[in-house]
Amino acid sequence: MSLRVCDVTTKEAGCRTRVLASSSLLFVLTVALHACVDDQPADDPGAGDTSGDLSSDGVEQDGVGDSTARPPPEPDPWALNEVAVADGAVIQLVAEQTMLPILSSGDTELLAYNGTVPGGPWRIRQFDDVNVDFTNLLEEPTSVHWHGLQQALVDDGVPGLSHPPIEPGQGWTYHLNTDNVGTYWFHPHYNTHEQLDRGLYGAFVVEEASPPPVDIDMLWVLDDWELDSDNQVRDTFERHGDRTHMGRLGDVLSVNGMTPYRAALPAGALVRLRMVAASNARTWNVQIPEAAGDAALVARDIGYLTAPQPIRDVFLTPGDRAEIVFRVPDEVGAALTFYGEHYRLEFPKAFASFIVVENDRPVVEAWQHPVVEIPDYSDLLNTPEDLEIYIDATEPPGGDASLFVWRINGRSFNESMGVDTPLATLKTGELMHIRFRNDGGYNFGHPMHIHGQRFQVLAVNDVPVDNPSYEDTVWVPPEGTVDIAMLPDNPGIWMLHCHILEHVELGMMARIDVVDELPPPEGSAAQDASD
Repeated sequence: MSLRVCDVTTKEAGCRTRVLASSSLLFVLTVALHACVDDQPADDPGAGDTSGDLSSDGVEQDGVGDSTARPPPEPDPWALNEVAVADGAVIQLVAEQTMLPILSSGDTELLAYNGTVPGGPWRIRQFDDVNVDFTNLLEEPTSVHWHGLQQALVDDGVPGLSHPPIEPGQGWTYHLNTDNVGTYWFHPHYNTHEQLDRGLYGAFVVEEASPPPVDIDMLWVLDDWELDSDNQVRDTFERHGDRTHMGRLGDVLSVNGMTPYRAALPAGALVRLRMVAASNARTWNVQIPEAAGDAALVARDIGYLTAPQPIRDVFLTPGDRAEIVFRVPDEVGAALTFYGEHYRLEFPKAFASFIVVENDRPVVEAWQHPVVEIPDYSDLLNTPEDLEIYIDATEPPGGDASLFVWRINGRSFNESMGVDTPLATLKTGELMHIRFRNDGGYNFGHPMHIHGQRFQVLAVNDVPVDNPSYEDTVWVPPEGTVDIAMLPDNPGIWMLHCHILEHVELGMMARIDVVDELPPPEGSAAQDASD
């Protein structure tokens, strides 16, 4: 496997193949309240006119006269720039240092994709052919992991498995697997705990050709920041206490890189709100305002639930995604305030608010949930698990915290496993009942993420889940258990790890191999013959 390199300083000819794509403005995010509706008239002659330019989101703009290009939607006063990616597009993505105002009191030095936090966002049609041409302009190596996509191993973005680390000034082209609808995100898988916490992440949507109609389709990327008195990210990434306890927790909460997040919503609108939890360690128990009518959870990590689930809060762990729908109240001037609560911090904290503004447009009457066919694997709960994954930690001899490590099935990735030792080898097409068991002590939960595959959660602490969906990240509660059903269908070498990134630094990562044919058992005649 060779690393395709382009020297960005000399712009080596023929290094990359670029496909011209079309772009438009979609009503997905909201306009911050300071950019009031009256300041953005719908008949702005420049709105939506992007043909022939390179957008800030990195997709080359053309599509004039292209019969495959999507027509631009009407400009919407509650819209931010989200690029609609055409079939066959090559997205140009650059990791770089930048200065952005997380707080209104001054700029913060960050790492970012294409100069924005979050990077993107993009809207991609299901089954479309899309590539991402990535260039590293950081001062250290990096990579891009496409969290939740069932990528080919070469496109998964894990240095040492997918490709070598991408050095400064080098690049790599990733192909995106768009088979499954859902809300996804991307981030480094090299020095992840620091690069991600400094802002290096982005998000995108893969949607079906005809998604359920809504008035507003929004994407929130949730994060927390540990800033000093000069609004700079604290350079405290090697604190051992973060690695042995709850991880790095910031006290500044942001939505789409904005603190505080304030926005306007039209009265009576039906809103689809997609949320991505991009924090290193913070869990988000998002409390939905009572004034937000008919709130329901409609999708998790990789697509829809079997049916809408009425809710007043939704729990997201690092790496998680969730989609809710709700109705904006009719009362103009009403406020909708969202609160978030960490699972071990006792007080909720406001992190986002909307104000209701006048709406002279007709609204969508009701959410039309798609017909979802998800296999029923609940009978697996009546059978012994095929694989148990247990999480614990070493007890440091003599209380020496420097010797503490997290372990999966008795082994720490940093201590003894390495990438050459699989935790398990699974066969494609062979349904697996897998049980996570959290014996880690210390009353800490762990969000466990599996690369390259998807699974259903069957039960939590032996309580069956009756409204399944496909997921890639699951919260294993303190001293608790989670049963999942996984049908491996993507051969490769896949990482399994806690998405509290500081826990990964102390070993909570393992490797699972998925193969088309299992090797013969050790000591068997078949193995002797193969030797």
